[in-house]
Amino acid sequence: MKTKQLLKYTAIAFAGSVLLSACSSNVAETAAPADKKETAKPAAVKALTEKEKRALADKEADALTKQFEAAVKEKEMAKLKPLRDQIFALDCNFNKKLHIAQRYAWTLFHAKDKAGARAAWEDYAALDPKDIKLRAAADIRIADSYWGDKKNVALFEKLLRDVMNNKAYPLSFRVDAASQLISKILRPKRTADIREVIATVKAMGELPFHVQTSLLRNEAESYLEDEMFEKVISCHDDFMKANPKLTDGQKIAVLMQKAEMYRRLSQPEKAIPLYLEIGLSPVKHGQRQAAARFYFECMVSENRAKEALDNTAKILFMDPPSANLHFRQIPYSTMIANCLKARDYKKAEFYADEAAKALAQEEKRVQWAKIRKFDAIFAAQDLKRAKSLLDAELKAGNPGAIEAAGRYALLQFQRNNFKEAAAYYKQVPGSSYVKGNWVDTQYMVPQVTCIARISKADAAAKADEMAANMKFSKADRARFAMMSALLKDPANYKNLVKIAKEYGLNDEQTASVIALAGKFAVSLNENDLAEKIYAERQKLFAPAKRNQLTIRYVKNAPTDVGAWLNSPLLKDSANRADVTNKYGEKEAANLVTDVMAAGRNVGSSDVQADKETYFYVCYDEYGLHLFFVGVDSKVKDVMAGRLGGSGYEMYIALGENAPSYQWLFSQPESKFEVVPPWNSPHEYYRHFGNFVDITSRPVENGIATAMNFSWELAYDRLPKNGDLWPFELIRWTRGGGVTWGGKSVWQIGNWGRLKFDGMTPEVLREIRKIIIYKALARYNRQKSAHAGGKIAIAKDAELGDPEFYEKALKPEVDRLDELTKLVTDDMDDATIEKLWVEAVPAWFDFQYKADKIRTQYLRQRFIETGK
Repeated sequence: MKTKQLLKYTAIAFAGSVLLSACSSNVAETAAPADKKETAKPAAVKALTEKEKRALADKEADALTKQFEAAVKEKEMAKLKPLRDQIFALDCNFNKKLHIAQRYAWTLFHAKDKAGARAAWEDYAALDPKDIKLRAAADIRIADSYWGDKKNVALFEKLLRDVMNNKAYPLSFRVDAASQLISKILRPKRTADIREVIATVKAMGELPFHVQTSLLRNEAESYLEDEMFEKVISCHDDFMKANPKLTDGQKIAVLMQKAEMYRRLSQPEKAIPLYLEIGLSPVKHGQRQAAARFYFECMVSENRAKEALDNTAKILFMDPPSANLHFRQIPYSTMIANCLKARDYKKAEFYADEAAKALAQEEKRVQWAKIRKFDAIFAAQDLKRAKSLLDAELKAGNPGAIEAAGRYALLQFQRNNFKEAAAYYKQVPGSSYVKGNWVDTQYMVPQVTCIARISKADAAAKADEMAANMKFSKADRARFAMMSALLKDPANYKNLVKIAKEYGLNDEQTASVIALAGKFAVSLNENDLAEKIYAERQKLFAPAKRNQLTIRYVKNAPTDVGAWLNSPLLKDSANRADVTNKYGEKEAANLVTDVMAAGRNVGSSDVQADKETYFYVCYDEYGLHLFFVGVDSKVKDVMAGRLGGSGYEMYIALGENAPSYQWLFSQPESKFEVVPPWNSPHEYYRHFGNFVDITSRPVENGIATAMNFSWELAYDRLPKNGDLWPFELIRWTRGGGVTWGGKSVWQIGNWGRLKFDGMTPEVLREIRKIIIYKALARYNRQKSAHAGGKIAIAKDAELGDPEFYEKALKPEVDRLDELTKLVTDDMDDATIEKLWVEAVPAWFDFQYKADKIRTQYLRQRFIETGK
């Protein structure tokens, strides 16, 4: 520092001499007096005290620290060490050095420079080798640097154990190391080791209460993991006996843990009295509030929520009202929520009114209480009172009423009360910041939809208004512009891409917004328009590369394994499809979460197994016929039961965007293992298993399977010539899976396609004739009481409703019976078409037709008679 000061004084003196010489240049040159020739000597510099030196060093350290922090912020890593070293070299406050040493080490740690961080922590400890706390802290942080590295898990554990077992280290550091050891390494599986560590910590000496309870929790959880359920509870009881001098608050903390364990053991009936005891005890406010919450949750799980409301209120309102309005509001908020959950709407309304009185000092909290009262009335479906309160709060300018108006409008929208819904949606202005988005679809889109049900012109104008609002994102503005265009002229579906480009959307955004436009069309019941919009959207994507197999019409097609093996179809390689795509291992691992198709054996990539798989498909008047072979050189062992065979997972959709089916089975079985019921049977969807049969047989090089799909499964969506049906086959071998289409089961876009060839009018005519015969047979069974037929039961005085039959069902039965007279062996095309349109849907699925007639009959009777 002396050197710096001397340089400073020298610089000042030099500046002074320059100034003097500049002044002398303006004065006539004269001889200087003899006594002025000598230069004056500088005054002696006063030596700094040690305190002053330290203050200067601290000031310099602060300046360097600012530079250091700036470098950290800008991630200028090269500057950090030189700045740290400069601070270390100063004779400044020791805590400043400690701080910068910690910051440097943590910065390297977070920058993933684990080796650098370890060296930095060593430097931290070296700042004072005699301070054992620094050494202990550095050892824990060095251990941390190995956490997350799978190769060094054992080293991480060893370093933590070294700290835990070092009796020279302060107790707090040893406990910290033990806590990390339990939470990061041992939990939850190494339960015996957890209890060993806990015993070690207990032997260290007198521990703070929070440490004791943490150990108790970990011990109980270790017993829970080992399913030693009695020990889970007894360890809490033992702790209470071993510590008779606990304060009331400490006893309550242990009881809270015990109650929590009862709850986790699914014994709410034992947790409930403990939570209630804690809640009604004179302990800390926070403990009682937590007990109240858990008490109510347990009572809800026991279907005793209404019973719990009074006790919960006692707990929550035990303390005098807080002077802080925020804390005063909390118990009212909790009780209103509890009452709504218990469906006690009157009590919810009561607490909302009480909250308004208790919070009267602050208008915004009173407004909150009014909206909570609306919530109670609205939940009770008392819509007249809810509307009245909502109108009053909207008029008063209550901000919460905007969101409430949106919910009220949504309910009316769902009830098809579009005029009233539109009126309340208008209460949510388009420029409002609702739920974090300028255009909240929960409000804005239904608003346009509601208006469109009343006036498409008005709806288009509203959509134009939103599209022009620059506060909205460009994607949202484009969305409303598309809605407006569709409302003005449905033919504008062809211009949606153009609209998207006008708003500067990229391809991904364009596809997303056009999909929303399609959704808007569906909400208007414009399904045909939605399909056109979907087709326009699909043009944005490159055609998918998929496997495709052309399937042909074959007279007297093969229907079992033997017939297929002798069929000339197998001699033409064009008819064969090979299953060659390896199924993704990651995707296979994820299939354990598929609860609808559990039990599939995906095999192991470590096992050698034959994977060659191929199939053939054709069709005739009766249906679709599939034949596939899984090559297996160990077929004899499979048939003897010494090895497992192959599992198959297959999918078919009855046309693009049509219903799809999934099924699983194993060769050499001749039955389905799983056919997930992805839909309930109805007039447009039939259960798969009723219309498909399967047989498997061993062949020379593996196992072959034949499947036959009756056209009845798809009678209402028969394919036309050139149609594509999505199809996928996955074979799970002992050595993993192979697929036809792609690597993932669920990606329908990757499935292959079966292309129909030869579906001539003559073939289609024969298919329809056979289905007419089968539909008539199904209809006739409806007249049989033995078969549980709808017609027979409706006529029965005890089981049915003869009055309903005579007044409502019989006219339809008479009509269908009359059509049966047209069914002959030599029906012409006109007759087949007539029956196909007027009879087949009702004959084939008469039960659904009868149910519709029954529903209409009962509705009309209720209107006329009130019962």
